[in-house]
Amino acid sequence: MSFTRRTFLIGAGTGVSVLVLAACTGPEPTIPTLTPTPQPSDGVPAPVKLWRSNWAADPLAQGAVSFLPVGSNLEDRTALRSPLHNRVFFAGEATSDAPGTVRGAIESGARAAREVIDVVAAKERVGIVGAGAAGAEAARVLTALGIDVIVFEARDRSGGRIDSRVDEDGKFFELGAWELAVEGDSLLIADVDTVPLDGTIAVSVSSGLATGDVADLVAVQKDVSARLAAWANEQSTSDTGIASSLKDSGASAAAGVVGDIPADDMPPLYAEAARLAAGSEPEDISTWFPPTAIGAASVIPTGKLSSIVSTKLDGVTLALSTAVVAVAYDDNAVSLRLGTGESRRVDRAIITVPLGVLKAGAVEFDPPLPLPTRSAIDSVGFGQVEVVRVAFDTAFWTTDAAMWSLVGTDAEITTWVNLQPLTGETTLLGIAAGDAAASLSDVDDAALTQMVRRMLAPFAG
Repeated sequence: MSFTRRTFLIGAGTGVSVLVLAACTGPEPTIPTLTPTPQPSDGVPAPVKLWRSNWAADPLAQGAVSFLPVGSNLEDRTALRSPLHNRVFFAGEATSDAPGTVRGAIESGARAAREVIDVVAAKERVGIVGAGAAGAEAARVLTALGIDVIVFEARDRSGGRIDSRVDEDGKFFELGAWELAVEGDSLLIADVDTVPLDGTIAVSVSSGLATGDVADLVAVQKDVSARLAAWANEQSTSDTGIASSLKDSGASAAAGVVGDIPADDMPPLYAEAARLAAGSEPEDISTWFPPTAIGAASVIPTGKLSSIVSTKLDGVTLALSTAVVAVAYDDNAVSLRLGTGESRRVDRAIITVPLGVLKAGAVEFDPPLPLPTRSAIDSVGFGQVEVVRVAFDTAFWTTDAAMWSLVGTDAEITTWVNLQPLTGETTLLGIAAGDAAASLSDVDDAALTQMVRRMLAPFAG
């Protein structure tokens, strides 16, 4: 099964669940607004508006989503959430059984809260570091039981990597959790307006356009994941990356094709879905422990997703613009040192900062974290996913496919969501992942605009 270098117009990312999004702190990603006079470039005008995330460059996010790379294992995630002296507890999507999802972040916050409830004494105060999905849920659970809670958040807003924005027309969109899984995130979907990411897929092949259904693609990707896992479990060799395993296992061919898309084109479609789910290159993603989000039907939030977090924080003491830079703990209490140099004493603490922040050593622990925890922080991967949203005065594209993908090319942004058939907006949502996403951090707005126009040229009429 060979990987072809063809241009695909949709389908690669449809099996990815929520891309990230537990609590984190720090300054917000930049959101430049462009007002150029649109000029044609290979049939692609300049966008009239552009918004972008920059999680890789955010010092208090340092990435977007955790994943298990080759050589790691599930025990690493267990070590990440192990409490310290029953004083310091850990939450966040990297500690959950559904990593890379809003649901996973929320469930981790509830789990950490239950751990605190088991040991907390009367009149004790609990400090929570981070007002994202994990921190907000932990605060909600504890506050509901009458436990004294204070949440420290370095940003001037709650939500963390759930970053809800509103355009000039009053429409909400996300620069963080751009996608939600239909099944796993059903409770979230019930509380926020969404549109299903479905419709027809169109794939560019040598003979023209091959077509199929998005739902069929999701089903095939789910089947490929199952076959790939079964094949990996039968191997006597060590773990390998998904890209190599796809070639060696024949899982894509056995799972079948979508519509009239050629069989040889299915492996790169699956590899791209894995890249979006993990924020990493497919060769680095463990075949033994692939992202669970692949093969999940999804929706795009069109309502204010961050309201889920702010609602959980109603009635909770919240200290915004207050960074925690050090955590000192013993058998009696926890001391949280703030960026201002002040310290706050609490009886227990829940740390929900992103894995990337822990990897960078941005939060100091005294005494140092135990060796298993430090090893887990080093072993679990933290991938890069960036969102670029571009609006146009009129549609220049000729396909009505809801999702486009550039696979096997040098494009930095490989997946595009066409919002026109979903919401009626002449707006495209670009998702970059892995090495390409990391490379966008140093690209200024003018250069990014030209890159966008170049990458969208295959879709122009």
